[in-house]
Amino acid sequence: MFLRPPKNLRDYGSWAVVTGSTDGIGKALAFELAEKGLNLVLVGRNPSKLEATSNEIHETMISDEREVEIRTLVVDMEKSSGEEIARAVEEGIEGLDVGVLVNNAGVAYPYARFFHEVDVELMESVLKVNVDGPTWVTKAVIPVMLKKKKGAIVNIGSGSSVIVPSYPLYAIYAATKAYLAMFSRSIYMEYKEKGIDVQCQIPLFVATKMTKFKRSTFFIPSPKMYSKASIRWIGYEHLCLPYWTHSLQWSLLVFTRDNGVSGLYSKSIDYSGFYFSLQTNPLLLQAAKGLNLVLVGRNPSKLDSTSNEIHQSCNNNHIDIGTLAIDLEKLSGEEIAKAVEEGIAGLDIGILINNAGILYPYARFFHEVDSALMESVLRVNIMEQPGLPRQ
Repeated sequence: MFLRPPKNLRDYGSWAVVTGSTDGIGKALAFELAEKGLNLVLVGRNPSKLEATSNEIHETMISDEREVEIRTLVVDMEKSSGEEIARAVEEGIEGLDVGVLVNNAGVAYPYARFFHEVDVELMESVLKVNVDGPTWVTKAVIPVMLKKKKGAIVNIGSGSSVIVPSYPLYAIYAATKAYLAMFSRSIYMEYKEKGIDVQCQIPLFVATKMTKFKRSTFFIPSPKMYSKASIRWIGYEHLCLPYWTHSLQWSLLVFTRDNGVSGLYSKSIDYSGFYFSLQTNPLLLQAAKGLNLVLVGRNPSKLDSTSNEIHQSCNNNHIDIGTLAIDLEKLSGEEIAKAVEEGIAGLDIGILINNAGILYPYARFFHEVDSALMESVLRVNIMEQPGLPRQ
């Protein structure tokens, strides 16, 4: 596989969109794509760095007596809503023959820390850039590819979510990259018959600002070294480790596995999103025999109804049940965390079950998912759940 010829990326289209294009892997990939003859749309949040990167690529191409057209698109994925991101990208690529999309923008912790030590601002940043960003950028670009029945989408994942069985002290970062791997795999299945090649590339450590490795080694390539390997894999397998020493590391690590750690239970249970019949949940039946409950949901009347149903089922066993009305779709992560903190103040919480979730009402292709539903699924299932268990 490492010796097979790379695909001619211009067959997909004459333009490539690269997010996170001003540093590290993204910047190196932009250079490589330009060298392959593709025009570029560079996406980032810093106008001056975008301009500097654009000028640097132009100078390199001129010295090689080649021309490439470059556009820059300022999008702050931390501060923009999903719809704002999609709208900005749609306007930025209007009329362009976009053939390649590289979702590279990402945020990691500045240093290792336990989950409860991650401040709200950093948590929001990691979730929005690593999950919201690639999802909404893809939604903006994929209709262009569908119209001409060809395209390549590359999502830059991480070994933290694929190679190792767990990644403690970087839990949120690893979880966002696991989302990206599953998202890639799923839309690969949806669009492989429509001429669109979707791929999640898995780098291990690369010498970038994010990893804080300053020099390349045998196992840690420079961004330029990695990007040269990355380009060769575009259009092939839906999940890959492009750099050969990373694949070697994976083959050594794949034989190691770890075991989960059992939780410690106390006298209260915080059960998020419980609306369905009590009879369908054996865990809650067991909990109701001795554990007090805090029921969390968005509908006050359903919460009251469920509370009454549990009281009736418990007969003479006395349990305390509190209800907490929280709309995960409409509140920010910080607002959710604050509401839960106030709701459980003074309680001896021993168990937390994050069960709240939203699913499509029926199966549909990714590009058919309307913005409101996409926003709901992302917010309830991913973006706001980490706010619940922090306390």
